[in-house]
Amino acid sequence: QGSVLYRGSDAVTALLMKQSDAGNTLAVETVSTGSLADEVFKLTKVTDQNDAFGRPANKYNQATAKKNPIVVSAAEPVLTYTTGTTAKAVYNALGLTEKATAAVYVDSASSKASVQLTANSTTEIGGQGVLTEVYKVEDVITIVEINTYFDTVKSVKTTTDSETGVKTTTLTLKDSKLTSTELVNFAKKDAVLYTVADGKLMSLTAAESVTGVLSKVSTVNGADTFTVGGETYKLAAKATVDKAGILGASNANVGKNISLYVDTYGNLIASVDTTAAATASTFVKVLAAEKPVAGGNWMTATGDYTGKVYGILSDGSYGEYTVNYGKVEDKLTAGVYEYELNDAGEMVIVDEAGSATTKEITNGATSVTTADGTVVLNSNTKFIFFTQEEKSKAVKTLSVKTGNTNSGYIAASADDALVQVVSDKGVAVAVFVGGSYVDPSVTADIAYVDASTVKTTTEVEIVEGKTTTTTVYTYTAYTADGEEITVTSKTAIGKDDALYYYNTDKTLGKAVTGTVSGTVTVYGSTLKIGEKFYSFDAEKVAFVNETEDTVLANGQTVLAAVSSTTGALTHIFVTVDAPEA
Repeated sequence: QGSVLYRGSDAVTALLMKQSDAGNTLAVETVSTGSLADEVFKLTKVTDQNDAFGRPANKYNQATAKKNPIVVSAAEPVLTYTTGTTAKAVYNALGLTEKATAAVYVDSASSKASVQLTANSTTEIGGQGVLTEVYKVEDVITIVEINTYFDTVKSVKTTTDSETGVKTTTLTLKDSKLTSTELVNFAKKDAVLYTVADGKLMSLTAAESVTGVLSKVSTVNGADTFTVGGETYKLAAKATVDKAGILGASNANVGKNISLYVDTYGNLIASVDTTAAATASTFVKVLAAEKPVAGGNWMTATGDYTGKVYGILSDGSYGEYTVNYGKVEDKLTAGVYEYELNDAGEMVIVDEAGSATTKEITNGATSVTTADGTVVLNSNTKFIFFTQEEKSKAVKTLSVKTGNTNSGYIAASADDALVQVVSDKGVAVAVFVGGSYVDPSVTADIAYVDASTVKTTTEVEIVEGKTTTTTVYTYTAYTADGEEITVTSKTAIGKDDALYYYNTDKTLGKAVTGTVSGTVTVYGSTLKIGEKFYSFDAEKVAFVNETEDTVLANGQTVLAAVSSTTGALTHIFVTVDAPEA
């Protein structure tokens, strides 16, 4: 890969020991010549060359393949920038005393231009999120600019040569149409960042996203900055989203949760489509599959293999389906897959789609962390809840809820197959929840649980001659409206009072994380607890063991839940009233 940068002689030794293909070009920093390159590996050194990006370099050729260098040894840059700079700044940083001309290469050794470096030149060099390297080899000055671009993976397909049997995997990007047979460790629809030189992909990394409230947009020195989730970002030079796109029509996005991709240097580079919705007959959660059988003539079995699968579609319907496996004899394993329908109405599996998560999902959550990264949950996300009959391909229960505010509470599980998320461009379009889960027909809320009120009972159940004994813990709790209720749990909550998610069947879920407690000082719509200030809604205050004075006042003790997104208090329980003056 032209994108791989090896440092030091040990790395070059390891590289050359493994080198078997004289056609590969690898970028390696300057190393000592002599015993290793010249004497051991019999390489020929060619000086005053450039690597694929235009960096000054030496090349090492095998004697039998002089036109195909196997090692490119790039010089060390004397200056490096990841934000825009000027010719004057470079002039001063190099300590120049008179005008100089620098060669400039942008994303390619074949894109040579030039710039005059003077004490007064305002010519711009590089840009926000552009890796700019300045080289000075004797009196020759070279400037190399490497841009970072955003795209999504269109396909990752493997083909087999009919004559040699050699398999080749090719990755293709959607918008740029660039391809690679080396950088293929990605899946269809993955959001990626890439660099390119002379039309060849040089690097490919997964694009990370940020989610939070868009609270502020400013212009500093002519550059726009955006405050999202409390962090300030700038736009990357090669961003595919602009200020208007971030703000939304008539600034509609200000004060709302938004999601954006960031580049390698923490600049905003693309928007996440938070309106994406799951399409029926697009994904299938396979619960069981029968062994495929060969089609065509029964004597020659020349046709494709087909087999029955039993699963749930992303629209929440369960059924029996026929999968066309092509020439593959192996049946599908349990999992989530993207598929297309052929002319015969058979499923053709496109790719494995589900990404497991062992993280809890709370009602109203705007994102969830999966094995493939953080994805957005929105009003279009479908939650498909199901249980299976034991040792059966059939489902026992099945229900669907649409929208992150209707998910209920989905507990974390050590079994990462229980909750699988299907995402498209960073947005969860479907979440399959199997096994043990909180009934999705109820909406999880938060209650203050008084640990001192615990009562223990034992439930005995006999099913098919087997006796199961369960301990049930009962507590007094208070809702966000201050209503006293009785809640149950099959695990003890401990000795301390705490906030818990609960359901309308009065069963407890997970303990609420991100809580704050202490005595308060009230400043209008702001509450000071300890040394910190929080915004809050006066209608979200509940009183435990309600007193005659049901007004939030200085000196009261509270236990409150803090929003991880906005930092505001979402539920405030007054546990001790203020003492009389």
